Amino acid sequence: MPIVQALAEKSIERVGTYQNVPDTVLVSAQHDRGMYLFHDGVINRVSRGSITGLWLDKGILYFAYVSHDHARIGQLNGDGEISFRVNTEVGDIHDIRYFDGKFYAVSTVTNEICIIADDGTLVERLQFPGSGDAWHLNCLDDWNGRLVVSAFGEFDWHRQWKGNYKEHGIVVDVQTRETLWKGLSQPHSPKLFPDGTKCICDSYAQKLLVDRDGDVKGVEFKGKYPRGLSFGEQNLYVGLSQSRRVDMLKAEEAKAGMAVVDRHSLAVKQFIPLPVVEIYDVLVIPASATAADMAPANATVTDVVSANATATSVVSASATGTDVAPASATGTDVAPASATATDVVSASATATDVAPSNTTVTDVAPANTTVTDVAPANTTDTDGMPANATTQIE
Repeated sequence: MPIVQALAEKSIERVGTYQNVPDTVLVSAQHDRGMYLFHDGVINRVSRGSITGLWLDKGILYFAYVSHDHARIGQLNGDGEISFRVNTEVGDIHDIRYFDGKFYAVSTVTNEICIIADDGTLVERLQFPGSGDAWHLNCLDDWNGRLVVSAFGEFDWHRQWKGNYKEHGIVVDVQTRETLWKGLSQPHSPKLFPDGTKCICDSYAQKLLVDRDGDVKGVEFKGKYPRGLSFGEQNLYVGLSQSRRVDMLKAEEAKAGMAVVDRHSLAVKQFIPLPVVEIYDVLVIPASATAADMAPANATVTDVVSANATATSVVSASATGTDVAPASATGTDVAPASATATDVVSASATATDVAPSNTTVTDVAPANTTVTDVAPANTTDTDGMPANATTQIE
């Protein structure tokens, strides 16, 4: 597994351990927290920076940085060489992926999806209606040969969805603009399983929705913001950010992490905390990953673009593009105060393989109907990051 070895060699610090997770998993985080590698029972922070989307293709890992006025994408190969591409024509890149031999990138701030050539130039710009960040396009996936994207809704002007996003969220076909799932609230991370099962993080509703031939069930994560989803043979791995109202919570009550969910029963096996505030993406790295492998069907989305026009292309094998974790950060961050003793497995503890008492699996409306779940009482239409936050991405 060259890419895993390359990541492990980039370790900045060991933040904890875990048990009963058979897959190698990579998690991206914002607020300069970088990426975290779950491998062989150890969690290592392997990069710095505020990172959104992850994508694996032909043994190369691509990762996007939070930049609202330009696109910055890093790539790491199996030899441990890192390079960066920068593009000033697009920005706020939430997701990327190769699809039908072309490299797609979601430029959220310009409300479009771009096709990028190998040299980084923009080949085509698929503009959606509205100005600025109108729809809040975010995550891509391949649904049986159809490129789909999740969005907060069909709005007309920049961030019109602010305070108006409950049940307006959708998943649409990028080419035809056909709506494939509606009634969502700030959706992210659409996924299609090989057996046809569809999943979506209904983030503001604090649920993971799983659609099996029209039978939709929801896994609820109270007090968390699910975003970032990948899967292995046995489990689903869900990124859980802390409540968006971080200014209303005590620090020890507001921690992010990764939930391990049984892929078949949807029981939550464990929650593994991380010393971060927000998680954006989750990527399962297949055991067969080599420099010659293509990205698996369950690989998560997002990575970014670059261009050699008006852009400054930077290639630096030694550059890190990251920050250092605070000395106080550990892998033993805990869950909200309302959690029970079985809600969390600390990074240094063993897995309890028990669903948290505040996590439920509920029947909800089919994917083609409106989801009627409302936001928890402790959230409001003005939920957002604290005033002193330097980076935020929905």
